[in-house]
Amino acid sequence: MKRLGMAAALALCGWAAWAEMRDEAFLVADRTVLIRVVDTQEIMTVGPTAEDQSQVLSGADIEVLATTGDSDSLALVGQAVVVTRVFGSHSCETGDAWLYHVVTLGSPAMTEGPVSSCAELTVSFTPGAVVLEQDPGSGAGEFWAWRPGRGFSDRLE
Repeated sequence: MKRLGMAAALALCGWAAWAEMRDEAFLVADRTVLIRVVDTQEIMTVGPTAEDQSQVLSGADIEVLATTGDSDSLALVGQAVVVTRVFGSHSCETGDAWLYHVVTLGSPAMTEGPVSSCAELTVSFTPGAVVLEQDPGSGAGEFWAWRPGRGFSDRLE
């Protein structure tokens, strides 16, 4: 009976994780961004229409954290981007393993990164950059800045 209860608990945990995965669609600037569930993975594609897509990212769980989908953020960063995180496979002493990416939505779309982290990073936009930081405004914790044409750096130059 104890084994049956344990098997049921494990099945429910697995079902809950699977239930979180669902197809998603975003419109960012003039591009359609799709995340499709395929078996136990997710695949992110980008294109001008839902029918004309190119794969840019795949992983166990792709989360869109931020986009330059509105005119203010687009003007601030200077180009259309999608900031994502994917559950990573590296080990962490504390926290979960995450891989952070910036996907530029030009023609063709390009994936930059990953930045590997065991911390939950917050996304913000500043003039000409995407900022990922652990404890915004404190000056402590992990910090990454992405700039168009330069990629990721551990400082905002």
